[in-house]
Amino acid sequence: MGEQSPISDWKLSFGTIDQIRSFEKEGQSYLHKFSELFYWCHKLSHVVKKGHNTDVLVKNLAKINRDCRNIMHFYLFSAVFFMDIDAHITLEHLNRIRDVITEMTETDQAIGNGLTQIFLAFTFKVLGQDSSRNRAVQSAVEIFPPSSRFAGLTQKQLQQETSLTEWITMGMKYYNIPEKNLFPLIQEKAEKIDEKDFQDDFRSDLNDISVEDYEKKFLEHYTKQKKMKLHVRRCSKCTYFMTSEDITEKRCPRCNAPMNFALYCSTCGIWYTVKTHRKYVCPTCGIFLEKKERIE
Repeated sequence: MGEQSPISDWKLSFGTIDQIRSFEKEGQSYLHKFSELFYWCHKLSHVVKKGHNTDVLVKNLAKINRDCRNIMHFYLFSAVFFMDIDAHITLEHLNRIRDVITEMTETDQAIGNGLTQIFLAFTFKVLGQDSSRNRAVQSAVEIFPPSSRFAGLTQKQLQQETSLTEWITMGMKYYNIPEKNLFPLIQEKAEKIDEKDFQDDFRSDLNDISVEDYEKKFLEHYTKQKKMKLHVRRCSKCTYFMTSEDITEKRCPRCNAPMNFALYCSTCGIWYTVKTHRKYVCPTCGIFLEKKERIE
């Protein structure tokens, strides 16, 4: 990639030479910012669905989903315009877009998903992967709603009758993007993305970390946090024990009486029912009681 790389003819319909050169110089940083935003949407959706339902995650998830819907098409087209610079990078980002759109349940995302498959097909063509190209187009045939104007064109694309320029033009018209304003709009949308808006208390302590490393650390951290919330409860009426992760008052499943925390004394070997899950002194030997995650 470089400033003096030749400009593909198909790009000239969508901006001035200076705009295209500027994008070819800065485009990878735009892709990175879009990708970070989309990663958060995809990963938080995945994590929340798995039950890590914290207030921070829910708050961020709602904002990220909204922001992703607003800028998904700019990310999509920015990846396409990076295709002849580095097709492998384009492939990575188009797949990221596909993952995030899959997480969104709104029916109107079908057009974006179908266009992603079409652009994947052109990327596979650049990479010389004909079988993958055919599979991507076939996927688009199945994804586009039959009533959309893209459905018939996708059937023709199986015979490679529609050019990349035509697909980009149709896509931009669908998203109401003026052709000559595409590159400035991509830059404007990318510059407005602030990763701090999506950071939680865990990530704020990290500086430079890859998406893959963060995914691992994120899941390890929240798994540990969830495990720390587990504790034993005991019914003071019928002495029924149970393990719970709910810190609010809980009713006994046997007699419906309120249940309290039960802490363990390692010296006496006895479980004590207390009204707090914080540090508590054993009334017999005076040492601090321990919190345990299971009943022995």
